[in-house]
Amino acid sequence: MKEFYPDYEYNREKRKKYFTLLILACVLMGGVGVTFIILDNLMIGLISLGVLVIGLVTLPSALSNYPLKKQPLIEVGDGKVKLYGKEEYSVKDVLIASVMIDVPNVKGTKEEKVKFLNEIASTKPSEPVTGACDVLVKDAKGKEITKYNIVADSIGALQALLEAGVKQYRVIYAMKNLSVKAKYRVRPLSAKEQAEFSEMTENDKLMQLI
Repeated sequence: MKEFYPDYEYNREKRKKYFTLLILACVLMGGVGVTFIILDNLMIGLISLGVLVIGLVTLPSALSNYPLKKQPLIEVGDGKVKLYGKEEYSVKDVLIASVMIDVPNVKGTKEEKVKFLNEIASTKPSEPVTGACDVLVKDAKGKEITKYNIVADSIGALQALLEAGVKQYRVIYAMKNLSVKAKYRVRPLSAKEQAEFSEMTENDKLMQLI
């Protein structure tokens, strides 16, 4: 089976930032809560401390988004897709595979940033790129659930899913509140599609790629 692992350096950085924000929030909310309790405003004080407790309770779930364990997040082969080393699905139950690649912010106007994104999104990466490779799956009860994964080779994982038989996919490049779709194909054209594609006009070809 083809295996795709987390980007451990990326996950360490994300965890570090999360812990920093959590510590600041604990100091702020804890201080606010204690201050209001001292000032006999018990209700607001308890609410502040309650928010703090909720943040601490959700810590394990937040950290699970950035695993450091040496095991693959996505495994593809033999008509199966295994996630997190334990959840196994038939390829036919994987409805959509979606890749989102975060692009570092650059200075400039909105138009300049969109142009920059479009330039990056016009060419398929030749090297592994860290990104989210999320899959919409149908569970045993027929319920559709999105499974989130951040892997070191997001396009490679998507390619493996498509080669295994997943039909629908999308690739998005994002920068803060901006995003564009990839202009390249990840799934190769079949012989039939190649014949149809060669007969299209240039405008039809452009629309098909979009």
